[in-house]
Amino acid sequence: MEKDKKMNADDLYLKKLLDLQLNLCHLKDTSKDVKYTLSQILEMILELDELDGGGIYLYDEKEDSFDLKVSKGLSKEFTKKVSRFKKGTRQYDLIVKGEAVFMVYSHLGIKDEIRESEGLKAVGIIPIKIGDQYRAVFNIASRKCNEFSIYIKRTIELVSCQIDSILEKYNLYSKLGATQTKYEEIFDLSPEAIVILDKKGEILDVNKRLNDWLGYTKEETVGRGLLKLPFLTMKSKTIVMANFAKRMLGKKIPPYELEFISKKRESMIGRITATAIRDERGDIIADLVMISDVTNMRKMEREVQKTNDELQMIFDSIPVMVFYKDREHMILKVNKARADTLGLAIKDIEGKGTEELYPEEASKYIEDDNEVFKAGKPKREIIEQLSTPKGKIWVQTDKIPIKDEKGEVVGLIGVSADVTNLKKTEQTMSQEKNEVERLNRLMVGRELRIKELKDKIKELKQDINGERFTP
Repeated sequence: MEKDKKMNADDLYLKKLLDLQLNLCHLKDTSKDVKYTLSQILEMILELDELDGGGIYLYDEKEDSFDLKVSKGLSKEFTKKVSRFKKGTRQYDLIVKGEAVFMVYSHLGIKDEIRESEGLKAVGIIPIKIGDQYRAVFNIASRKCNEFSIYIKRTIELVSCQIDSILEKYNLYSKLGATQTKYEEIFDLSPEAIVILDKKGEILDVNKRLNDWLGYTKEETVGRGLLKLPFLTMKSKTIVMANFAKRMLGKKIPPYELEFISKKRESMIGRITATAIRDERGDIIADLVMISDVTNMRKMEREVQKTNDELQMIFDSIPVMVFYKDREHMILKVNKARADTLGLAIKDIEGKGTEELYPEEASKYIEDDNEVFKAGKPKREIIEQLSTPKGKIWVQTDKIPIKDEKGEVVGLIGVSADVTNLKKTEQTMSQEKNEVERLNRLMVGRELRIKELKDKIKELKQDINGERFTP
């Protein structure tokens, strides 16, 4: 159960992280105002459960200090107190060390009435390096917990890398005097199709990738509403309209897949990642939609699934019993023959431990497993018993180690054949052999006794005929 909970937590973390990374990439490629971009990043981060507030600081070379540029979730009084980290302060010293610090807030050793009334329990200070110097700081805070989870720490560190690249990009463009043309070049060079819509759902702009992918020119799409787009099926239009309406209400829509029809009438699959575009006041002014072509990926997945299905059919058609185990003696996979022999469904076997599934034979099975794990070599022709609903049977098992790319043994594959009839035949033959040997012994004994009798009869005859008489 604990393992399942951990897997669920890991899956949720990976999903949140993926969505966050996609949104950050889109924001980085489309936003033109550094303060607005940092504000949006902070807003995305503070949607994570453990966080209540935070801020992003930029280095002021003239003042030799880190000045707060954007903040959220903190009181005005507190924000004013922490608006600048000057040289010599505890925060400044932590920043210039260049290492991310996560600690209980009180451990900063800075106390005053305003800070105490803010109620912060945990704080994170993450320096951001631009070029060869630390030029920014990402601060997070929590009123809920004294220590951040590993998921939060990983996420913040990854986001800090994004902030690093965003600030580096703005720094570069400011030096080059970047113009609107530069952004248009980035827009058109994007490997993903990009569509920008106004609040009414009409196309404001599309990039060149859309034309390359679906064959429709900018003139054939710009100015049209979603319901009039020629590359959407009726079902796709329904889905698009529903999700667009939700985004215009400020709701987050996770990435999803949609069917498109190219100008050549070919069915294409696109993965949609969209986000509302806001002005500096935070008001939604447009919708940015990025479309990744996953047609070939889905085609490959179908082919792989078909191959897997065929392999599974072969796997389940094998008359011998096959099973996979990991180094913890957990049964990871079995075929139909194994499940049928045990009188269980495959799903009731996979995921169980050897001791749970084979309580009577477990110690012997585990002993053989460990030999294979330790030696890294197969162990073959193991004659052992297996408990089934019909009673115990004899099986002959081969156990072969499974190794990873580094050559480390990570598990084993077992192949067992039912040799009960052969074992019975051997036992019968052994019994018959013993009986034959017994009869042979009896026959030999009888012959010896007959010979003895014959010798005695011959002696008696000699006595009677006087052949042995001595005067």
